[in-house]
Amino acid sequence: MDRSEFWKFVHNPALMHYLSVLDVEVHDVESLFDILDDGDGHITIDEFCKGIGRIKGEARAIDMVSLMHDTYVVQQACRKISRDLASLEQRIGGGARPNVLS
Repeated sequence: MDRSEFWKFVHNPALMHYLSVLDVEVHDVESLFDILDDGDGHITIDEFCKGIGRIKGEARAIDMVSLMHDTYVVQQACRKISRDLASLEQRIGGGARPNVLS
């Protein structure tokens, strides 16, 4: 389901009851979607079930899962930048990288 379908889904009274039984409080639907989504803009049943299982419990658990998700996104971006930089270095002659910190 996409973001708009998820919003409707999360506001279904039966699902809200199910989530409350699991100790999952949904305060921010957008953040919950981002946490559950693998980055393709859609949530599968598998992503939903695995993600909800990770955030159920204490109120702070969703904060930790959110941080884990954000860290994953940043790591992926850093890896892409590193690959792009290595490719660029190869194309321009492969010289040593200048030390930008000095």
